[in-house]
Parts: sequence; C-alpha cells; structure tokens
Amino acid sequence: MEDSLLIIDERKGRKKAEELGLSFIGSLGVLLKAKQKGVIPSLLEVIQEIDKTDFRVSEAIKLKLLGEAGEFNL
Repeated sequence: MEDSLLIIDERKGRKKAEELGLSFIGSLGVLLKAKQKGVIPSLLEVIQEIDKTDFRVSEAIKLKLLGEAGEFNL
C-alpha cells in the first residue's frame, strides 16, 4: 500500500523489508517522532522504562536517538 510505514524492530525482518523496498521504522524511531512532535515530553524517560523490560537495543542506538531528540550531546 502506498504511504504505508512498517513498524518493525527485528533485524531479519528489517533486512527483508529493505530488500522489498518497503518504508519502515523501529519502535524507538516512533518514539523519537513522538518526542519531536511534542506527544511525549522526554524520550529518555521512555527509554529508561523500556530498559526495565526484555526489549533489547544497543547503547549506540539509544545515544544516537537521544542526540536527535536533543536530550544528549555527543
């Protein structure tokens, strides 16, 4: 479908989506957009809550997104 955006975090699935030419974003990317649009006040607070679960994401990605959100200066 045109103008669709796939939300996916799994590496193999993202690779396949890329091969198929699909537009995709990860869960943290959705949260970054929410921060940028003022839907959530702090990406850091949400990431801290996510860290309490079994959802895994690299520190490098977290820092990159926090930088893009203006909540961390590299």
